[in-house]
Amino acid sequence: MEIYDEKTPAHILRGLYATPIICELSKLGIFTKASKKINLSNKSKIKNNFVLNLCLDYLSNIGIVIKKSKNYELSEMGYEIFRRSNSFFVPHSYREVILNLGKILQNKKKLNSCKVDRNENILGSGLTHLRYFFQPINYCNSKIDYDSLIDLGCGNGHFINEVLKRKKKLKVVGIDLSEDSVKTCSKNISKFITKDKFKVFKGDISKVKFWKNKTSNFLKGTQPLISLWFMLHEISNHKVKNLKQFLNQVYKNFPSSSLVIGEIVRLEDKILNEIYNKSLMPEYLFFHKISGQGIMSWKEYKALLIDSPYTLEYKWLFDNANKSKVPSAFVWILKPKKNYA
Repeated sequence: MEIYDEKTPAHILRGLYATPIICELSKLGIFTKASKKINLSNKSKIKNNFVLNLCLDYLSNIGIVIKKSKNYELSEMGYEIFRRSNSFFVPHSYREVILNLGKILQNKKKLNSCKVDRNENILGSGLTHLRYFFQPINYCNSKIDYDSLIDLGCGNGHFINEVLKRKKKLKVVGIDLSEDSVKTCSKNISKFITKDKFKVFKGDISKVKFWKNKTSNFLKGTQPLISLWFMLHEISNHKVKNLKQFLNQVYKNFPSSSLVIGEIVRLEDKILNEIYNKSLMPEYLFFHKISGQGIMSWKEYKALLIDSPYTLEYKWLFDNANKSKVPSAFVWILKPKKNYA
């Protein structure tokens, strides 16, 4: 008798087909978070119903969708998957790497020539990060005195908008290395505040003096709160000392500003083997590593607090239900020390 578990060939192969179907149906709004039933208004926009029905039939064959007569609706598992479908967007945005893997392995194609789907990446990152935002925002609004916000790596502006929903009278700065992010963020912020209240521009956040000089007049007379959502691994180059230097530069230029830092953690193999059945971390770490991003271990991130110009004011740990109690992600509120030398 064959034993089936999560490591069977069927389960491993399934991701190749299920992931793009889930991503595209989610982006088209065929299923929404509000209901298990198909969104008929969005379904009517689909021009190729033959392929749509094939996709829905396939999802019904693997238990994500239930077929009832000529109609489809989500199963319990399917509802949970589509409720969190944005988590699939970011890995899927690196699909060109996976689809060209044979050529890359044979050096027939350069890894850095494989393009990331920036729109899907920005959308997925913004939506996936939402779950990290609410507690830190509430904490900062009740415990920290600030009247401006600098969001380093602003993406599509989701964090900025969540802050503005609760604290409307802010001056806001968004900085991102992606031109697509700058455009999307500006468009989203403009729904909440007037153009004279925000400034969004393209820039390398590791160049602290650059963005300090570019924002000094705009933020003059304000007390900024500085946020970095999943940006440390973009600038670390795999070295703790680089992040220490960056934090020292931020403190030197903004000595009275508190920091909100969210970051992903490089988990050890034994933890990944323990949690793989309920976690997307193996996939997230794969594409982060293959794109050269410097994710650090939990021990290395904690080393940033040693001889630091900041004290750890508050923390939230996420997905640390493993034997080692190491989180897959964390959020810190860092408060500047007075007269740090």
